Amino acid sequence: MGIIIGLASQIRIWETSAKIALAVDLLLLAIALTVLSTNEALRTPAMIGSAGLLVALQVIVLWGNRSMVTPFTRAQRHFMAGEFAQVRDILRTDMDERTANDKTLSIDALVLLGNAYRHLAQLRESESILRVAVARRPEYHFAQYGLAKTRQAVGDYHATIQYLTEALKYGAPSVIRFDLAFTQYLRGDDNASRAVLNSIPDIEDVHRVLMTAYMRSELENAPPPTASLIEAGMPFWEAEIERFGHLPYGRDLREIVQQLQQLS
Repeated sequence: MGIIIGLASQIRIWETSAKIALAVDLLLLAIALTVLSTNEALRTPAMIGSAGLLVALQVIVLWGNRSMVTPFTRAQRHFMAGEFAQVRDILRTDMDERTANDKTLSIDALVLLGNAYRHLAQLRESESILRVAVARRPEYHFAQYGLAKTRQAVGDYHATIQYLTEALKYGAPSVIRFDLAFTQYLRGDDNASRAVLNSIPDIEDVHRVLMTAYMRSELENAPPPTASLIEAGMPFWEAEIERFGHLPYGRDLREIVQQLQQLS
C-alpha cells in the first residue's frame, strides 16, 4: 500500500505502456500475496512469485521515471565529471525554455551555471549569472562563494574577500577560510592572511593542503611543502593557470607555482 501511495503522484506523467505494466504487476502481486496468506500448499511458489514481482515492480518504476531526470540533475552529473561545456549547454537551454514560459531557473541551477561558465573561463557570463543568484538570495552562501571565485579569477581580490566574508557569515563550510587566507595572501595582506590561516580547520583536498603549507612556510617560517605533496597537489594549480593564465590571478598564481616547482 505504501508503494502505491508513493507512486500515485508520479504515474500520471508515465507513458501508457509503463502504466499498463505497473497495473499488471500490482494485480499479480496482490494475487500472489492473497495466495501466500490463504493457501499453505502454494505458499512456497507464491513467495517466490511475490519476490519476482517486487523486483519487476522496481524495474517498472525506474523505467517509468526515466524521463523525470531533470536538466539540473543531468548538469550536476556532467559537472562532477568535469564536463563544463555540457553543463553550460544543458542549463542555458533550460533557462531559455523557462524564460519563454515566464519561469526562472532554481537558485541551485543558477549557481551551477555560473560556476560552469567560470570553469570555461567565460567570466563575464559567470559573473552575470552569479550576480542574479546573489541578488535573488543574498544569504545563499553557495552563490556568494561562486561570485567570490569569479572575481578572484579576474584579480579583484578586494571584492573576493568581501564575498567570501559574506559566504562565511551565511554559513559556508569553514574550509572556505582557506580561500579567504589565500586571497589575502595574493593581495599582499600578510597579517590578515596569517590570522585566517590559524583558523583553518583540517582539510583533505590535497591542492589546499599544498597551498596552505606553502603559505605557512612563507608567513610563519614553517618547513616548505614536501616534494610528494607538491607532486600530488600541483595538477589543480596548473589547471588553474591553464584556465586563467592570461588574467592577473593566473599570473600571480604562476609565480607561486614556479617557486613550488623549484622545491620539488
